[in-house]
Amino acid sequence: MYVLELIMVIFLGVLSIGGGLASNVDVLSSKVTKTVIQNAVPVVGKLISDASDSIIGSIRMTKSAVGTIGIIIIFIITSRSNFKVIYTYAYV
Repeated sequence: MYVLELIMVIFLGVLSIGGGLASNVDVLSSKVTKTVIQNAVPVVGKLISDASDSIIGSIRMTKSAVGTIGIIIIFIITSRSNFKVIYTYAYV
């Protein structure tokens, strides 16, 4: 029994470290790309860099919205059976 708990703790630890590390790597690569574009293109480098920053921000916002909408859809799909279970245990 304790072996399964230990495996679960290790697994969740690796997942959380990987998620946090991926987020930091994304931010770092975004900043490096922005700096390279600003310095490599003499006249419009800053404009292109700011535009790419706006595009990345909108993609992240869309990704979050899709995740939220997905959670709401799953809740709506499962709400009927959830209410049946709650009704059964509350009134029986």
